[in-house]
Amino acid sequence: MLIYYGWLSCIAIITIYLLFTDIIERKISNGAVVLLFIICFSFKKDIMNVYWLAPLVIVFFGLFLSYFGVLGGGDTKLFAAYSIAIDPALMPTILVIIGLCGGVLSVIYWLLNKYHLTKQPGIPYAIPIVIGGVIGVLASN
Repeated sequence: MLIYYGWLSCIAIITIYLLFTDIIERKISNGAVVLLFIICFSFKKDIMNVYWLAPLVIVFFGLFLSYFGVLGGGDTKLFAAYSIAIDPALMPTILVIIGLCGGVLSVIYWLLNKYHLTKQPGIPYAIPIVIGGVIGVLASN
């Protein structure tokens, strides 16, 4: 039980760091994502229960969307890192959560830009990815 809370604490610390850097700099640290991936990977009690297909599909589609400028590469890596610990049966629900949170965030940033209340271009999409990712990891374990 103590190890479980240790893993959750590590995920929380990395998640908070990723949120701040994405909100402030619009960048997602590769090192932090790799560390998150390792922690999510080790979160699985049985190596045979690691979900490999979801991260591969996410990276494939993420690269496709990044190529066309729809999604940033850091966002793709972040979601792939969380997805290794998310039960595939929950993935559609997690995608809906990310989409809904992203829609709300888009409206908020549209209003902020309309009234010139933000100087940063783009939307820190790590926020909805983190919300969905953390919910998915917690619901899967």
